[in-house]
Amino acid sequence: MQILLIRHGESEADILEVYEGRADFSLTERGRKQVGHMTDRVKNEFPPDFIWCSPLKKSEGNR
Repeated sequence: MQILLIRHGESEADILEVYEGRADFSLTERGRKQVGHMTDRVKNEFPPDFIWCSPLKKSEGNR
């Protein structure tokens, strides 16, 4: 079994240099692009059987 952990792309909190914790900041345009690139890579190199994600806004990147 392989487990792949991926952190979200750039968020508004990253731009503001704010510690996010459980705060719910949206992704920036750059963050959404980062998620798109990672999505393609995961699909091609590590096709998942299951995907779990956070319900926070930054998880809404590019599903």
